[in-house]
Amino acid sequence: PCARASNSLSPARTLRKLPGIGEKRAMNIVKYRTSLGGFYTVEQLAEVYSIDAELVERLKKYIVCDGNSVAKIDINNTIPYKLWHPYLKGELLKTIKQRIKNGKRYKSFDEIKAEIGYDENLNGRAEKYLEFK
Repeated sequence: PCARASNSLSPARTLRKLPGIGEKRAMNIVKYRTSLGGFYTVEQLAEVYSIDAELVERLKKYIVCDGNSVAKIDINNTIPYKLWHPYLKGELLKTIKQRIKNGKRYKSFDEIKAEIGYDENLNGRAEKYLEFK
């Protein structure tokens, strides 16, 4: 049996009903989804350990992702040493933490792009998980 699943909310037991998803893959999906703050696109499933692009293609008709329901990090009101997200890496993370430590605030993601450059594959994905209050 197959299930229609909201990938932002479905528990592992619902995900296990999908074709190609057993108990271990369902747990991997839930674990990675939690670390991200939710998926904004089905294609992000390919980032989950043991899930390849072919399986993602097969799952597309069963899974719905709502990009508006991801958990966001308020960059200007976070504690620098607690700032972590799978998409915040390297120079991007270092730059943001340093700016926060210096008491400076970001108004938008455009400021981050201007400060460190823009790489769709690296920091472009992080944009959906950041907010600026």
